[in-house]
Amino acid sequence: MTIQLRCFRRCVSEFEFEDGRGIGAVIVCDVCGDLIRDAGLGVCVHPTDLLEIGESQKPLFAHKGDCHNQLEKDLGYDPHNSPWDELTSFLNQLRHNTDFHESGP
Repeated sequence: MTIQLRCFRRCVSEFEFEDGRGIGAVIVCDVCGDLIRDAGLGVCVHPTDLLEIGESQKPLFAHKGDCHNQLEKDLGYDPHNSPWDELTSFLNQLRHNTDFHESGP
């Protein structure tokens, strides 16, 4: 069972219940709808790279390969010159910009 958080505009995208073991944040591919379980196999596509100061945009997520290619095609992007980042880079930027430091054992 998956619950979308509409108030967060699917950024870090959904919460999923797995085998009754609890709840956790997950990222879902905006093309096929499957979970992106390996950050190294995902991308974050920016709907546009032309923003005014103070504007924001919802990032789109896709699996590398066919899903990424389809998303670029759907958005009308040139596949050799489209605004996207590796999902790992996006997650590192998110971590940095929220001053998140992992703690624990």
